[in-house]
Amino acid sequence: MVGKGASWVDGPQAFVEVRNQIVHPRKRHKLKGARAYYEALQLAKWYLELVWLRAFGFNGLYAKRLKIPRYLGDVEAVPWVS
Repeated sequence: MVGKGASWVDGPQAFVEVRNQIVHPRKRHKLKGARAYYEALQLAKWYLELVWLRAFGFNGLYAKRLKIPRYLGDVEAVPWVS
């Protein structure tokens, strides 16, 4: 887990911290490796995907972007249908 050493409480905070590191880099708190950036990108795409699915009233099954590796047919219900 990338945020293990950080004190991130949730996904939005982790995304904001990574974004701030990209826009306002500081040597003191530099993230190590490209994995943090990749995971932040996946998280942002997942949030955007959920916003669009909710906006269009989708209530079915979808392939969760954060599940890696993901296999064909590996789907789950959108979070608001449970």
